[in-house]
Amino acid sequence: MKNILFCFILFLFLACSSTSKVKVVSYDHIVEKQGLVIDVREENEIKLGMVKDALWIPLSKMKSNPKEVSQEITMKSQGRPVFIYCRSGKRASQFIELIEGSKKNVTNIGGFDSLVKAGFKTTP
Repeated sequence: MKNILFCFILFLFLACSSTSKVKVVSYDHIVEKQGLVIDVREENEIKLGMVKDALWIPLSKMKSNPKEVSQEITMKSQGRPVFIYCRSGKRASQFIELIEGSKKNVTNIGGFDSLVKAGFKTTP
């Protein structure tokens, strides 16, 4: 019984310690921090709209060339915080895991629909 409890607690600890958990932030917070917003959805999905002023870098591009994309993010962010989203937050997590170098200023802000519902400004 103790072994089962220990395994359960260990599982919870590892699940909760992920660096790519979704963090809820407001659009005003991103604007205030002058953050770089990156949409990692694929081309067919961005036709539904994007967060205003977001940079589009699909996950497929990151998977094919993580070094180049990581350098692009570093260059464009210029030390500012980076906020990443997709449709649900899952691909944003995968994208963050592929970023080379420091990830301390990189935040997964979840899915597009949730951001729209939270009042994020969008472009068609």
